[in-house]
Amino acid sequence: MTSPSRPIYIIGRQHCGNTMLAKMLGHHPDLYAFADEGNFFEHVESIRSQERREQIRSIAREIRRGGGAERQTEEEIVACLREKEGLNAFDRYIVGKDIVAAKQGASRWVQKATSYVFQVESILQAFPDAKLLFLIRNPLDLAASVKRRGYYQHHIGRTIWGWNTGVQKALTWMEKYPESFQVYRYEDLVEETDSVIRDISDFCGIDFDPRCTKVQHVNPSEDPYSQAGEEGRPEKSRMYYYPDVLSNTDEVAVRTLVSRSPLDAFYPSLPPPPEEPALNHRLRAARFVLASIGASGWQHIKMLGSDPAHTVRRLRKRLVG
Repeated sequence: MTSPSRPIYIIGRQHCGNTMLAKMLGHHPDLYAFADEGNFFEHVESIRSQERREQIRSIAREIRRGGGAERQTEEEIVACLREKEGLNAFDRYIVGKDIVAAKQGASRWVQKATSYVFQVESILQAFPDAKLLFLIRNPLDLAASVKRRGYYQHHIGRTIWGWNTGVQKALTWMEKYPESFQVYRYEDLVEETDSVIRDISDFCGIDFDPRCTKVQHVNPSEDPYSQAGEEGRPEKSRMYYYPDVLSNTDEVAVRTLVSRSPLDAFYPSLPPPPEEPALNHRLRAARFVLASIGASGWQHIKMLGSDPAHTVRRLRKRLVG
């Protein structure tokens, strides 16, 4: 079974504007935006092994958690899928997604999923017509964003590791699947909104709609921080604001951890780092790494206890590919 909806996935790493872009595209009359985190492909192997009744319930629950409206919609998806015979897990997933989109008058849908840069080949194998959009953001601003939210050293190392691995994966997929995968800078989306949305629209095969250049929501992960600026355009105050948040030692430590080649390629005009004693920033970088290893290690230990097979697959995707 092939999906007539040709799904669009927004799969940048965390804190790169994925929710914002999903909601912007959701203003298009032909698109429904699943703007919460999608996890179906993270759990698909476990879901595929379930018996039919349990599988249908799991898929409906994943759709609702990904932004598929209220509990009533989940029950409608379950009822509809139970009436359809001969479908595999991927078919049921796409049918369920299409049900939600159709209820809103949309013929296609968008899903935000920040882990799916590790699932690109699985997605394209299941849905060859899918389009995948990867948002990249200045990693120094990412570190500032993490620090502002109070996570600081436990998550900065992990965030930068995610940026390094995600960007490297994205460049690989863009070269391998140029008709399906595209990379956009968060900063360009904010500064050149019309141009970027036009390009995304053309890439995804939809008509440009000026409503998609507007954003009118508050990012709940900020405190709260409105992503809407003047005239409903994306807010520009979170671009290149890292000097106001990171200390000199923080900045140089983050630069030490960031992969230099993609940083120079995507952000060639960044000012040089401040002068800082080598020992200071190396100790700070080591602290970021060790704290992140500890936090991530504890998370995966807990995951191993609840779902060891999924945890092993998840780690393999991220560490091996």
